Amino acid sequence: MRMLLALLLGAAALAPGPAAAALQGAPAVWQLADRPHLLVGQAAGAPGEEFYRVAAAVRTSGGGLVVANNGTYTLSVFDASGKLLRVIGREGSGPGELRYIGSVELWGDTLFVADPQLRRVTRWRLEGEHLGQYSLPTPGNSATTFLGRFRTGELLLASGTERSSNPGLADESVALVRHHPGTGAVDVLGRVFWRQTTVYQEARGRERYSTTYSLPFAATAAVRVHGEQFVYAGTRDAVAIVYDRTGASRGRLVAPVRPRPTQRALADRYVDSLVARGPQYATRIRNAFAAVPGNAPAPSFRGLQVSPGGYVWLEEFPALGHRTSRWFIFDPGGSLAALIDIPADLQVLSVQDREVITKTVDADGVERVAVYEVLPPGS
Repeated sequence: MRMLLALLLGAAALAPGPAAAALQGAPAVWQLADRPHLLVGQAAGAPGEEFYRVAAAVRTSGGGLVVANNGTYTLSVFDASGKLLRVIGREGSGPGELRYIGSVELWGDTLFVADPQLRRVTRWRLEGEHLGQYSLPTPGNSATTFLGRFRTGELLLASGTERSSNPGLADESVALVRHHPGTGAVDVLGRVFWRQTTVYQEARGRERYSTTYSLPFAATAAVRVHGEQFVYAGTRDAVAIVYDRTGASRGRLVAPVRPRPTQRALADRYVDSLVARGPQYATRIRNAFAAVPGNAPAPSFRGLQVSPGGYVWLEEFPALGHRTSRWFIFDPGGSLAALIDIPADLQVLSVQDREVITKTVDADGVERVAVYEVLPPGS
């Protein structure tokens, strides 16, 4: 626990800066194919083919696709040609039912679907057979987030959120926990930074109440599990750290990202969107965000993905009005191997070693999931 915590807090000071990274040689420039080679989702299709609030998508070993749809609390299974094979799950809280899909993993022919509202992970075979579920431990009745499954069958969880109750900008931290569903064993690996929020306090009679607002334009941590390791990106600096399942550091990934201040326009746009949804709370919302400093450093990263072969993808936090999102790609040895610019209207859901699975939303609000080939230089 102490080892993990010390390494996370000291990573920025220990890691080389962008200039040192540049000495390793210029990375290759990859690009996406002009068109997807698999596209699913229709404006008016059969049940399972109309998507709304797509949460995740993963490839099957046979070249098919599983799409998690939070609009219907179901998973749609497609073959390699894009033909719908079956729909798994339904809304509810009983066996084989879902209230919210947080993430999806596929191990062999078994789907692991995390439901943060029901605080459990439900398992299905790709053929649709329900295999049961794991209840996630909730120490102190705190919310628990499923982060991934190790090859050993153990689960990596985030639990026990802590934050300051003082008004203004605040850091939240969580405990990273390794949990074995079979034995119930729980090992706390350490407490780490999780996200930045702003806390607003107001008096109501003799009582004081606090409201916590998330900051999508501020630093937020990301974690991905691969094999018997996991990658942690705190996003406040251009460093991601690779750990084994015990919390021991196995390496650092440094991206050549230059620090820049938060763009106040991003915060203003977010505040306007909150006011539009709840105009009766306009004064409270604007007062809460007035405490957010306009010159605070912007996050370095926004997205984190790991391919089946161990390639780590880190997305640079985009500038306002960006048309593309830049991703830095590290090979399994930890070297910066490539970078790729992906159109801003493509949301990356997951990656393969040479594919990207994305979500698009057209002008009519129709969601589709597309699989693009990643092309090396000269292709």
